[in-house]
Amino acid sequence: MQLEPYVEYFFPGILMSEHTTRKLTAGGTRVAAALEQLPEGAFAFRLFELPIVPADTDEYQVIPKRKNESKMFYPEGTLHSIAEVESWGEDYRILASNMRGNGWNTVVKCRTGNFQPFESGDVVLGGPQTD
Repeated sequence: MQLEPYVEYFFPGILMSEHTTRKLTAGGTRVAAALEQLPEGAFAFRLFELPIVPADTDEYQVIPKRKNESKMFYPEGTLHSIAEVESWGEDYRILASNMRGNGWNTVVKCRTGNFQPFESGDVVLGGPQTD
């Protein structure tokens, strides 16, 4: 089965993140290719592959299941612990409360200014990592 590389980019939304998917076209590593195609407002991306599946007819498209899906990549993000967020004061009280309530030990402040939970296997690219 032949697989083609894709990237899913994430953008800040009102209640949930918005996303778009693109086929990777640049050479080099897949992470480098995803960074080359990074849209201006995207705060993160995830890599995956799709098998090439021919459609049986022109009337519909077969959408295969994703293979080899990566964790999240956060370009220019910074990592922050609960203690650090709490030290920022009253303006970050809700973020600290959400971290405690959801069991998030670390969040990443994204290049777009929003915060996301940082999970095992996620990667920060190009930003300082602090505690």
